[in-house]
Amino acid sequence: DSWFGFQIAGYKTHRDHIAIDTSKDNLIARLTDFASTKSDINLRTEYDIKDNRDWQLPAARRALREIDFIAQISMTCYRPFDDRWTLWGPVLMDFPRPEMSQVFTGGNISLVVKRQNAIVPFSYAFVVDKTFECCIFEGTHGNVMSFPLFSKQDGLFSQGQSSNFRSEVLSEVAKLCSIVHSENADETDENTFSSFDLFAYIYCLLHSDSYRARYAEHLLQGFPRVPMPRDKASFRFLSRLGKELIALHLKRNQPNSPSSIKFVGERLIEKPRWTNGVVAIDKSGNSCFEGVSRSVWEFQIGGYQVCEKWLKDRKGSALTDTDLLHYKSVVSIVGQTLEIMQVID
Repeated sequence: DSWFGFQIAGYKTHRDHIAIDTSKDNLIARLTDFASTKSDINLRTEYDIKDNRDWQLPAARRALREIDFIAQISMTCYRPFDDRWTLWGPVLMDFPRPEMSQVFTGGNISLVVKRQNAIVPFSYAFVVDKTFECCIFEGTHGNVMSFPLFSKQDGLFSQGQSSNFRSEVLSEVAKLCSIVHSENADETDENTFSSFDLFAYIYCLLHSDSYRARYAEHLLQGFPRVPMPRDKASFRFLSRLGKELIALHLKRNQPNSPSSIKFVGERLIEKPRWTNGVVAIDKSGNSCFEGVSRSVWEFQIGGYQVCEKWLKDRKGSALTDTDLLHYKSVVSIVGQTLEIMQVID
């Protein structure tokens, strides 16, 4: 946190089952129900809704009727590689973090990390380009924070010259690597670096097994402590790998060979599990994804085993064509992430 000027926590709803959904149509139907003339008592019973100090159902319903809620529905990063639909804002959320509406504009991205990590080895690092939920890493949201690439200037966020890195950090990197900081840096110019180059360097280090082992004790107690680059060559190398990871994790680069992952059988998710390269989703084991390695299946971000968590959260649902393509893509992304992590070390 000493490297960045501005930081922001994820939003908290206290009613995810109302405010967030994997299906946009389901969310619209639920919000339409809330905006209807149905009584508060019926809604409380049907949806298991309770008021608290920061949110009351009658006020939320009045606010919902006054806005075009369908037009305001957007995608949010609910869990790593699991974007969902939400009506982001105060209507359904206790703590929506209003500044998020300005953070993720103009292509801005943000590094999400956790302080006082409960799991060894450390894996509490992800990159987002949209609003994100406070329990993105695990069921308890404590000490999850994000650090945007670009900061606010004159009360607004932009992708211009307003780097969110502290000026002294940029100066130190420039000195150690004998290069000049410039937001207009040309990637082919070896004598300049941008804030994105430094952001990618950090993201790369946080995915280094050597780094995670070396700083394991500190990572249990505070935010990740990132060492300064020792020279230009290592900075360039790690920054390049970090950019590859960022592009993968934001799905801006198409992962290699998702077609190598095959699915056979029925699509209803009953009991997700892995056995000998196969991820079965039904009780019999006949419906499955083939070609998933143990290392990919066991890959974790925070407290979640990515490939297992995505399926478990959809237990009882049938996979759509889009779901099948997405899951195959996630399996490929995780596989490529593991390959890059080996190169880093």
